[in-house]
Amino acid sequence: GTLRSASRAQQHVRRLVAGRLVAASRCADRSWPPYSPTMPAPSADVLVVGAGPTGLVMACELVRRGVSCRIVEREATPHHESRATDVNPRTLEVFQDLDVLDAVLARAVKRYALSMYSNGEQFLRVGFDGAATPYSFVLGIEQNVTEEILEARLEQLGGRVERGVR
Repeated sequence: GTLRSASRAQQHVRRLVAGRLVAASRCADRSWPPYSPTMPAPSADVLVVGAGPTGLVMACELVRRGVSCRIVEREATPHHESRATDVNPRTLEVFQDLDVLDAVLARAVKRYALSMYSNGEQFLRVGFDGAATPYSFVLGIEQNVTEEILEARLEQLGGRVERGVR
């Protein structure tokens, strides 16, 4: 989930930034995309819906590349419960690039292997040391903590989450 979403978010941002120059030249006379005289022009290039980890990473990537965006969240306040607890190695690479890895590592537990048990007997153990990544571990960190760190980074970059928006 988070691994694929974060990588896809970065790919979409790169495409958006690359295509923005073409779109800007097409929009110079307001003929493309079609505008209605009764509909106001958008106040941001991108609307990000949801301030979970994926939405926050997307917003951070956009803002740091100079793309204007709004990030809206239905909930009026941040979550205080955890909905997910593990962050995979590829996501850690995304966090490194986003300059939040140190903050995440400071509040997480490194897990170097996954073990499964049945009736008190271990029947599976998977280590992460062979992964093609500089991070040979999975991080145990609550989703609400991850969101707190990502939202703080978004604010450092000049963005903000608009809460209570439906």
